[in-house]
Amino acid sequence: MSGHSKWSSIKHQKAITDARRGQAFTRLTNNITAAAKQGGGDIEMNFRLRLAVDTARAANMPKENIDRAIKRGTGELAGSTIEEFTMEAFAPGGAGLLISIITDNRNRALSDIRLILSKGGGTTAGQGAVGHMFEQRGVLRSEIPSLTNTIEEQLIDSGALDYSFDDGTLTVETDRASLKSVKDALEAVGLKFSSADLEFVPATTVEVPANKVESLENLLTKLDDNDDVAHVATNACF
Repeated sequence: MSGHSKWSSIKHQKAITDARRGQAFTRLTNNITAAAKQGGGDIEMNFRLRLAVDTARAANMPKENIDRAIKRGTGELAGSTIEEFTMEAFAPGGAGLLISIITDNRNRALSDIRLILSKGGGTTAGQGAVGHMFEQRGVLRSEIPSLTNTIEEQLIDSGALDYSFDDGTLTVETDRASLKSVKDALEAVGLKFSSADLEFVPATTVEVPANKVESLENLLTKLDDNDDVAHVATNACF
């Protein structure tokens, strides 16, 4: 996988740390609620909900929190309406950003994210200006001590499109339709995933000048720290 995977690895390790500290529960809750709202509250029938719940369980979210988030999504519990949308932007150095948002307050989320972009040297972009630089794929991540020949054989047999191993994190990419089958196949041979979801993956990358890398990393971290931001995708190569 190309150089953009550095941010993916940084973001994933940060997400694990935040979850262990209990700092990611708002985001996890919103993701569960949105999945239940879209496809219903049955985990066996709603694969997106199953993914969201699996991720929440990996972060040690209490069962009652998960159940409450599902019921909120299905309308069994009252609560604010959850919305999902994507913002497009350009980062310092000219790389594209796709910011996936799940929020119970659209105006707050838009205001907060625009402020983060402005302070961080980024700019908002019109619809479609950045989106064509990305494609949506299934992305699974697992923490393993090493990438053995046996695991590589299992990855090939599973039908995964691509994979990488960096600093203890195995990242597996699938096409949209194969996420469930690849996840199930790899779990059947013992791999456990700390996250699994559909994410935007760069179709092309942009080399970021060295003098812009620190600003870019700071901006990405600020965006990822926002509870309304579900995912930040960039095609920056650094």
